Amino acid sequence: MYGQMSPRHVLSVQISSTDKRTLDWVREQLGGKMLYEHSRISGDGSLRADAWKWIVLCKRAGEVLELIVPYLKTKKAEAELAIALQHHMQEHLHAKRMHGKRGISPLSAEQIAFRDNIKNQLTLLKRSYKTYNGETHVS
Repeated sequence: MYGQMSPRHVLSVQISSTDKRTLDWVREQLGGKMLYEHSRISGDGSLRADAWKWIVLCKRAGEVLELIVPYLKTKKAEAELAIALQHHMQEHLHAKRMHGKRGISPLSAEQIAFRDNIKNQLTLLKRSYKTYNGETHVS
């Protein structure tokens, strides 16, 4: 219908570090962008140090995940879901272009449900990670 907007899903892969040298190397290997984050107060009241963030978005994020997924341990399931989401979004874009369409086209209810389901699964996985003494554990 005219005037209705579909939800927008954008895949991003991010790595944060206080040591810029590591992220410079990642960017040299995989592309992407670097952002600087000033120190701030976290939710628990502690001061978070200045940090650098490396980021890739959309199609490139899916490509990066496909490259690294064989080496992941803790976040492998999360990466596999994100890859499935990006493939789904690329298929929609390809189908749209095959019909000569450009710009934003509405998603079907099934497409929205598929994307929302993956987003919800990713959210649950992210919440399942616990940090103890600097180590990440999956509950």
